[in-house]
Amino acid sequence: MVAGSKEPISSTPHRLSFPVPILQHFSYTFLAFAMRNYATEAFASLCRADQVFLRDLPKAELHAHLNGCIPMSCLQDLARQRVQQHQRQNRPCAEDDKEITKGLATLEQGVSLQEIHEFFDLFPAIHALTSTPTALRQATKAVLIQFLEPQLENSEADKVGATVPAQCTYLELRTTPRENAHMSREQYLDAVLCEMEEYEEEKCALIVSVDRRMNEAVMTDCVRVAIKLKKAGRRIVGIDLCGTPTVRLTYYCKAHLLVLTFEA
Repeated sequence: MVAGSKEPISSTPHRLSFPVPILQHFSYTFLAFAMRNYATEAFASLCRADQVFLRDLPKAELHAHLNGCIPMSCLQDLARQRVQQHQRQNRPCAEDDKEITKGLATLEQGVSLQEIHEFFDLFPAIHALTSTPTALRQATKAVLIQFLEPQLENSEADKVGATVPAQCTYLELRTTPRENAHMSREQYLDAVLCEMEEYEEEKCALIVSVDRRMNEAVMTDCVRVAIKLKKAGRRIVGIDLCGTPTVRLTYYCKAHLLVLTFEA
């Protein structure tokens, strides 16, 4: 059952496309990378009619982390904008800009990960690139287009310029609202929701993630903002409790009719 929906929707895996820029499901990072070559080979072994059938099936993506799904082209564009902004302001390259360069270089090389820290080492760069409402909206828009709109087919088996169906017909994005010098947690979620609400309600919705490493005050504030926006009619359908949630916070969410999801 899809959060926020009255009818069950199939969660058949979306169209296979490798190599992936960044994996969408943190918990299955190694499994997905270990299986990607096997999955590609299995898909390639099918006859063309079966490939088209599987590709064209309506699908729902129910576990997509926003910052793990940003297309490479968008990340590169955000990095260029950041450099240009620093040049206009005559500011020297800061340490986090060096981390951005390092992270993007890793992504451009095809993302070959051997240790779990190598995956999470990419996120300081990604978070720095999406640290303003404008940049966050640009990233969210790119992710939504990637999932919900038809794309040009890159396969050699298809005609050049041919289009294929959207990766999914329904998308639930999840993200943890970050607070920094440029935006509050509420402004973070507002930026994401503004882009999502450009699509029809049955196309996409937002789940607010709460990280188990947060202290209680931050966790409670994230949930408070989510409840406030939901009551205001914004398109939030649930809370994602990453790891073991506190009982008090669990009941707090239930009391305000927020659907809960859990991650190990």
